[in-house]
Amino acid sequence: MHELMAHDPQFAVVRLLHSVLPKCWVTLEPCVRRFLAKRLNRTRHVDDLPLSLDAPQGDDFAMAGLCDVSIYHAYTFPRAAELAFRRAVLLEGLSDTDVRAWQQTYRGFLQKVAWFTGKARLLSRNGTNTGRIPRVLEMFPQAKFIHLVRNPYQVYSAQTERWRELTGLWGLQSVPLESLTSHAVGCYQAMLQKYLADRTQIPAGQLAEVRYEELLENPVSILECVYSQLGLSGFDELRSRLDNAAFARPGKLAGHDSVLLESQRELVAKEWRFAFEAFGYPR
Repeated sequence: MHELMAHDPQFAVVRLLHSVLPKCWVTLEPCVRRFLAKRLNRTRHVDDLPLSLDAPQGDDFAMAGLCDVSIYHAYTFPRAAELAFRRAVLLEGLSDTDVRAWQQTYRGFLQKVAWFTGKARLLSRNGTNTGRIPRVLEMFPQAKFIHLVRNPYQVYSAQTERWRELTGLWGLQSVPLESLTSHAVGCYQAMLQKYLADRTQIPAGQLAEVRYEELLENPVSILECVYSQLGLSGFDELRSRLDNAAFARPGKLAGHDSVLLESQRELVAKEWRFAFEAFGYPR
């Protein structure tokens, strides 16, 4: 969804280059663009979409280079994954001063992207904001949220693949994959339950919930519904750009074609029962 909406010209979009060099891309871009471009993979690790320095990127990746409140630190130091999750997603263990410092850093980065692109409305992808909606609303009371929901069985499969790949790429510590996937079960539960409690604080007309499977099936229609629900203008312009784009369908996220063992399905059905019920997925 982020990749498709990034075709809308009204949005300032965080790009991979911004996230890789969050402190200095404005001044160093001419020097590093060619150097970095030669070292990129052809596609992203979490889906099959093309990768380039100008591809849309989640902004929590940039935050990992700006402060210690980012879930990406869990992939570098997987033995401290629980601590990284609690700090970055739930903001637990942070003083009011720490939270304000994180908010200032986050706002500053997004303002820098908006200034650099010359556009006032920002399109942001940050899954960790799922667990910190009240704090985001403090900064941006008129923010509009899109929450993409997915079959919990596929979420579990995706988490397993994500931990395996990203700790393999960035990890400075070795941890059994089984312990990380077990940790992911509790993290998903804590984050999603907090979202279900906090979404009532989002003002009417500022939240759209979308099923990942429906987005895959008919992305343009789903986008039109989202624009309508959120009162966003400019959908006709986006539709025309998608018609002319090299790809007009979202990539398949990790875990899409995975098959779980029966023991894994039983674990997910038990621990994440609330998610099946909240979003209407069959167990």
